[in-house]
Amino acid sequence: MTSTPRPVEATWSKAKLYKVDLYNVKWPRCGTRLVWAVVGRKWVRVCIPIELIKFRMRRDEWDTIPHELFEQENSNGLHSR
Repeated sequence: MTSTPRPVEATWSKAKLYKVDLYNVKWPRCGTRLVWAVVGRKWVRVCIPIELIKFRMRRDEWDTIPHELFEQENSNGLHSR
């Protein structure tokens, strides 16, 4: 099982891993992706791991696209958040 590295900068310390459907040409990547996101009041900061592509989108755009928290399953069968 591969890990999804969190960005190392301090501003990403509260980021959560989401499964997101990015289907808009104005974002740097398309498709269903695992992304690290920091959801704020007006903006959402998004980082696509491995490629380390970082961008932001308006919170109202984030709320309209399909997204859900991603839970990885540990080897002992328990879910981690």
